Amino acid sequence: MKKLLLPFFIMFAAVSFAAAAGNHTPASIYAKIIEKSYIGKYQSIIIDKDISSTQLPDGTTVKSRTYFAGGKFREETKTKNASGQTMNIVTIFTPADTFVSYDAGENFFSLGISLIDEISSSIKNIEPFTPLAVLRDKTEIVNGAECYVIEDESNGMQRRMYVEKKTSHLVKSVVSGEDMLIITELSDYRKVDKYTAPFLMNIIIKQKTGEKQTIESTIKITSIQFNPAINADIFIPKNVTKLPNIPGLDNIQDIIQSLF
Repeated sequence: MKKLLLPFFIMFAAVSFAAAAGNHTPASIYAKIIEKSYIGKYQSIIIDKDISSTQLPDGTTVKSRTYFAGGKFREETKTKNASGQTMNIVTIFTPADTFVSYDAGENFFSLGISLIDEISSSIKNIEPFTPLAVLRDKTEIVNGAECYVIEDESNGMQRRMYVEKKTSHLVKSVVSGEDMLIITELSDYRKVDKYTAPFLMNIIIKQKTGEKQTIESTIKITSIQFNPAINADIFIPKNVTKLPNIPGLDNIQDIIQSLF
């Protein structure tokens, strides 16, 4: 028992000493990140965004609108290829199922799986640091700004988070696991109503195993509405049928998640 308690006692003593000395800790920095952010402070939200990615064919553009209310999501995505052809995809995420439409919401296929946890985590949560998170002694400069550097481990993934010292904005995260490396840079923070949000996100995903692909994506937020009135009917799929066995759609789950 003493061996089990010793690491926690050392960690508690270190945190207490730092607090008494007036220094920042991972917990205090996380609290400031949340204080500045809109995370967890809205009941409904509408986000418009432009998406570009090296995973998309050359000349393809993607515009997307996300609705959230009542624990459900609706994603409306319009893609246009280099020839000017367009496709309007609507996806509805509920706790029970995921529905996708390829005709702008007139008819939906049921996927028979729920992806709402994966989707909601991308815009509803900032994962807290674990009790073993370490604040580096030296700050680093990211895009011209002095940043705290916090190193942490969560679910087998090594995380390094860069938090701007002046604003408490999370501006960069580096997540490394056995199979892949994910680098996310957040910038162009703006105040909307009483909340602050990044309007530009650059994401690099490097696969360490298998094909060892590198995917670069950029998400530009064009508008955010906090707590708008949203008709609950838009989260009810129409004319639902089971997704047929279409060649090339075996990885539909990966395709949908890649849009977020």
